[in-house]
Amino acid sequence: MTPATVGIVLGAAIALCLGTGSRILALLAAAASLYLLLLLLVLTAPRPRRAAILCMAAVAATLTWTGLGVGSGLSVAELAPLAAVPLALVVSTFDLSGRTGRQWAALGIPVLMTLGGVLAAMAPAADPARLITFAVAAISLMCAVFVLRPDTGEVHLLLVGLISGVLVSTILGLTVLSSASGRSVGLTTHSNQYAIAAVMMLPLLAYLIRQGVVPWVAGSIAVFVLVAGIFQSGSRSGLLALAVVGLVMAYRFGGVYAAALYTFLGGVTYAGLADLPALAGLPAVARSTDSVATQGSDQERIQIMDRALATLLDGDYIIGTGFVGDALPHNIVLFLWAGFGLLGLIGFAWLAVMLIAPAFNRWSSPLSAALALGCLGFLTAVAFNNLVGASFFWLIAGVALFRIAEPQRRPHPAIDGFVTPSARDLSKSRGSSR
Repeated sequence: MTPATVGIVLGAAIALCLGTGSRILALLAAAASLYLLLLLLVLTAPRPRRAAILCMAAVAATLTWTGLGVGSGLSVAELAPLAAVPLALVVSTFDLSGRTGRQWAALGIPVLMTLGGVLAAMAPAADPARLITFAVAAISLMCAVFVLRPDTGEVHLLLVGLISGVLVSTILGLTVLSSASGRSVGLTTHSNQYAIAAVMMLPLLAYLIRQGVVPWVAGSIAVFVLVAGIFQSGSRSGLLALAVVGLVMAYRFGGVYAAALYTFLGGVTYAGLADLPALAGLPAVARSTDSVATQGSDQERIQIMDRALATLLDGDYIIGTGFVGDALPHNIVLFLWAGFGLLGLIGFAWLAVMLIAPAFNRWSSPLSAALALGCLGFLTAVAFNNLVGASFFWLIAGVALFRIAEPQRRPHPAIDGFVTPSARDLSKSRGSSR
């Protein structure tokens, strides 16, 4: 049976479910269709492992709003990451040897967060839809990469697939898919997610360009498109993440002086944004330089945070109070504390430190640093947001933690810290050891 035949049969089943008025059955049928189609594509591909990696990138690139929702917005796209688990199992030997205790502990963090979220969801006003979205994305993608354990070449393929999906979403957002206020959303549910995905891809794209995986001309165009998408999204958290990632990259590649120059030029640019007619009308610039444009949004967020904090302090501040509909605090500490309890908050903080540490370590490999910088951009943005369940983040987090380790290379202080020692240096070190 070919994938096309299965698609036709399952499409008819979805239509039948919708015709009977059962949206839940239609959702489950659509999710099963996606899983089976991807599985058949992998099994019939000439190189199944590469096909599985590209399929994993496809389900994690965006959180497309399909319109087929159940309850408070659970859609097919939010169940799609679950397909990564069977995809990884069918192309892997399931050999779990060589995993470190640190990796096993990292894999257990989203599981513990989900258990904490289940306890918090027992509160009367809690909505389990967001917890389901988080559990599907975090546990599925982390487990898939843990089992798959891709090598460097496969990671490159995964990054190319992921960046391609985000680029498609960004281009659509810049051209046709935007909100009523003019902010680009692309193939995502919100403009903040649209911008955060673009920020996270920038250091990964820069790494692929430096490694020669992506031609520099095509890569430069892609960088321009991603940055344009961030500005058109109107996301202030996205702009902040872009500034932080750029600062760390400047320090890593050029040291303190490069970071200081970047900070100076960035400050001058930001100060003059509102005076440039070509840029003043962009949503992100307007929302960052004009307090009137965001006054209502800021006040509403402050009120939500105050209510969330008061609810936590008055209720069970150990277990949490669960996710309450759309009244979610745009603050990562309050969001995790309420939704997953203190255990989930501490676990995520530990995971965040593990993910971003290589960005500040001069001895880390280029790939480790790029993955860490991508995670740094995401974590910076979600500090003022509530997108912890974004699937593209958990896929990159899994790659950063569970891929086959690269040999660490001694940094060269004269260039960028990423080149191997010269032959003369090696001969000197061998002579001294004798």
